[in-house]
Amino acid sequence: MFKVKGRNGRAMIRGVLDGIAGRELRGRVFTLTGSAAPPVAVHDQDGPLGAAAVAADDGVPGRRPHEAGWRFSFTLPDALYDGRLRALRAVDEAHPDAFEHAELAFAGDPAILRPRPARPARRTEAAREDALIALTESVRAQTAALTRLLGGGGAEPAGAAPRLAGGAPRLTDRYGATFPDAVRPAARDVIWLGVIDWDFRIQRPQHLAARLADLHARVFYVSIVFDQADERGRFRLLRSPHAGVYELRLALTGTLPKNIYAGFGEDQTASVLAALDEAIDVLGIAEPTVVVQYPSWYPVACGIAGATVVHDCLDLVSGFEDTTPETIKLENRLLHDADLVVVSSKPLAEHVAPQRADTVLIRNAADVGFFASAPAAPLPRTGRPVIGYFGAIAYWYEIGWIEHAANAHPEWDFLLIGASDGCDMRGVQNLPNVRLLGERPYGELPALLGEMDVTVIPFKLTELITCTNPVKLYEYMAGGRPVVASAMPEVVDATDLVYIARDAEDFAAQIARALAEDGPELRERRRRWALEHNWHARADRMMDALATTRPSVSVVILAYEHWSFTRACLDSVLRFSDYANLEVIVVDNGSRDATPVMLRRIAAHDPRVKVVTNAENLGFAAGNNAGIAAARGDYVILLNNDTYVTRGWVRDLIRPLQQDPSIGLAGPLTNNMGNEQKVDLAYDGMLEMADVARRFVRRHTRRRFDVSTLAFFCVALRRDVIERVGLLDVAYGVGFYEDDDYCRRAERAGYRMVVVDDVFVHHHMSASFDALGAERKREQMERNKAIYEARWGPWRPHRYRNAPGFG
Repeated sequence: MFKVKGRNGRAMIRGVLDGIAGRELRGRVFTLTGSAAPPVAVHDQDGPLGAAAVAADDGVPGRRPHEAGWRFSFTLPDALYDGRLRALRAVDEAHPDAFEHAELAFAGDPAILRPRPARPARRTEAAREDALIALTESVRAQTAALTRLLGGGGAEPAGAAPRLAGGAPRLTDRYGATFPDAVRPAARDVIWLGVIDWDFRIQRPQHLAARLADLHARVFYVSIVFDQADERGRFRLLRSPHAGVYELRLALTGTLPKNIYAGFGEDQTASVLAALDEAIDVLGIAEPTVVVQYPSWYPVACGIAGATVVHDCLDLVSGFEDTTPETIKLENRLLHDADLVVVSSKPLAEHVAPQRADTVLIRNAADVGFFASAPAAPLPRTGRPVIGYFGAIAYWYEIGWIEHAANAHPEWDFLLIGASDGCDMRGVQNLPNVRLLGERPYGELPALLGEMDVTVIPFKLTELITCTNPVKLYEYMAGGRPVVASAMPEVVDATDLVYIARDAEDFAAQIARALAEDGPELRERRRRWALEHNWHARADRMMDALATTRPSVSVVILAYEHWSFTRACLDSVLRFSDYANLEVIVVDNGSRDATPVMLRRIAAHDPRVKVVTNAENLGFAAGNNAGIAAARGDYVILLNNDTYVTRGWVRDLIRPLQQDPSIGLAGPLTNNMGNEQKVDLAYDGMLEMADVARRFVRRHTRRRFDVSTLAFFCVALRRDVIERVGLLDVAYGVGFYEDDDYCRRAERAGYRMVVVDDVFVHHHMSASFDALGAERKREQMERNKAIYEARWGPWRPHRYRNAPGFG
């Protein structure tokens, strides 16, 4: 529900847009008793759709004693359900200046509601107050709408059509049976861009994802297989393989990728991102953490606005025989651009150190309780000893060691479990004491481990294997079994409980030794060691590492008069920042309009907002300085009140300042500025702006453009830069040239300044300065230019960037 008010002469009109049931838009309107029926029309962003049917009904909810109640309804055309992001609003055509617009946004499906305020008509103070209060109601409205549509289990609400417009299926049919469970709040939302599907050999990806879910994360594990997009939308939830984990399959337009290892073309990347956009919007994914486990996902992960990108570096990618040069380039970019890089072994950390030194070591582990359930073989041993292995049998596998030991010890049986890929098995496949079982379900492994007396990891010491931390070491040890392994650094350094083999003969000798020494005490020591290396502890370590990627940020909004601009700016910051560790400081620079009262009301309802009130207009520099003084953030963003931000802008704008200490200031792209930050984008309204800007910035993912001067309509600074360079210079009074001056000071202190080419912020431009009048504005500019040039020499005019789409 989105409540609004307005006045026109004697008639007071209140409107409520309830939502969409089936293919019908419904709402209600209230006028003063005795007023005629208000003619209500329905619009979307493309223009008017037609007149709504209005009927008197004094029994409608929310009617006050002095008001007449009216219901309205409008049947929506099928053309609306085309997958585009759309917005609908109802307006009283008889009083266009009085009826406050109420807007509903949905992603091509009327069932997915996200109420938001439209651009207002001229309004009274009462209307402004209700519009602001409605900001806090919008989240409740979305939840209520989804609850009504889901009916507690996918059922349609009473009285609604069983299917949506155009024959579209119900939400559970459209997105999967687990949709109702998946739409829920969580401590952290994770989009998992993995290297394998969930059912392919359960190992690090699945274990970490499941354990993060146990820590109250909501994990969307994206399948590496894609469907062709159809009328059901761009994604489906296949199932929930673990509580809090949802297997997500994307549906793409155009030619599907051959596989993720071959990478994505430009159009395929755009299609994947469009599918993820729909999933993020529909599922309410907030401030996503994107875990990337294969480099080809790089353009996808970095194209998700406001995401914290984590590269979980499982293996040395360049060590695989089929890795392409393009994949290696993408990994180097991922190592450089990710917000957090996790490595699975110390040698791997050393290998990637030239590209990324600040990695976090999170080794592999075991589901200890699961493998500890392996039946214990009786001791002393009776019958033929079984030497076992499970896992991949690929070109790095020392199959010759198995062949030698099997021939040398026909009294031993060898049990090899796993698919052979690129490994020549001809020497062992006909040996009577070697059994090749192929792939077996994960659930069978403890029982199979129970058949083994000694377990082995006979890997060739290639560059790939040298950087490997083998999961099976922990799993074998959790079952208490002796382990004979190659001299892999991560095994040698892990524990003295492993028998290390140097060659084929030594391999057989170490197996014999393990068989001879094994006993209850050693088995218990192995199990105790494994208890220290469980996936729960690894997930805790990852959560701790993720916490460091959310530094505190203070957004300082300087406001003077023009409450409508401040309201829209603040609304966009609170809704689209998508950043938890955020405070918003609004500095009222002596406004005499509704600004002070309305800011106090917002701050009373939203703990993120803090208001600093100046008794008079102190000017741009002094006003911002007051905000900086009140800010507690490690990063400070100065933002004009005549701006409108886009989703995820905070995270993406501060990223260069986090990753490169030589960068002191960062600014976004914009539509209205006389320097290298300006891009040539055309749009009508902020809803269309968000869509157009998102498409543009994704063509410039992680690009930075060095400049000599940034415009301070929106600029991010690190706390240490402010402490070293100082505050803005109040000598510039009301404003002009103080941002140029600050950039010269930062430049002198040795800092770089960059335009962040994957962040866009809309700028109306000079809302406050235009109020000065042309003559006073010109005098102020000339005065401040003289101050600047006395310090820094001739002022260099700003220029547009000479590149396609800029200027």
